[in-house]
Amino acid sequence: MIKYLVKFLKEEAHADDLMNGTLFMRCAEYYHMLEETKGPGQGDLREGSIFPGVAIYKSIHYPIYCMYMIEDRDIRDGRVVIEKRVVQDFDCEDGYMVIVPFDAFERVLPTLVTHGHALDGARVRYGYNSQNDIDLIMRSEDAYSLINKHPHFSYQKEYRLVVYENLYMRRGPGFDRSDGCKYSLREPLTGIARKLEVRALREVEEGYVVDIDDPNCYPSLGATYS
Repeated sequence: MIKYLVKFLKEEAHADDLMNGTLFMRCAEYYHMLEETKGPGQGDLREGSIFPGVAIYKSIHYPIYCMYMIEDRDIRDGRVVIEKRVVQDFDCEDGYMVIVPFDAFERVLPTLVTHGHALDGARVRYGYNSQNDIDLIMRSEDAYSLINKHPHFSYQKEYRLVVYENLYMRRGPGFDRSDGCKYSLREPLTGIARKLEVRALREVEEGYVVDIDDPNCYPSLGATYS
């Protein structure tokens, strides 16, 4: 069961934007370019692919938002260890992380202003697409291809949001896959989320220790939206 979601951010200003309820998203195709320039990690040339090892894609012009999942089984004595390579993938060793309880995030997510476009949220499935998966991707109008990833990335434990807005159609000839878009929640996350500096966390051999149950580290878990 998912207990918390974590967003890793390189810049404090971007972490503050999220705390204020703004989610900055890029289309799935952007992550193809990111692997070409930075290698696999945050970038993934297979993003949205239908067939294993074949550059045939679907839904790659939809914006996505990626978060790291902390589940019940990850918490030991009120602490979580996040692998170093997860933080390194996002180049955030000197950056920030925003942690929000999953239940609280689910409650506020329907208030996200998507300008009439549908919104989906799901844990990513890591594995190779079976023939049944491929048939479903081809038949469905849902962005099913965007919640399936190569098993190499399973350590990222990703929860993903997809907004069904085709950015290529929205931008037309001026479309640039590196461009992003912002969607805003009705209210900020400041009452239910916590911003932490990664470098302030205790570092161990396995990764970074987060004291989830420390009230000085994590406020207002009971906060709700009316």
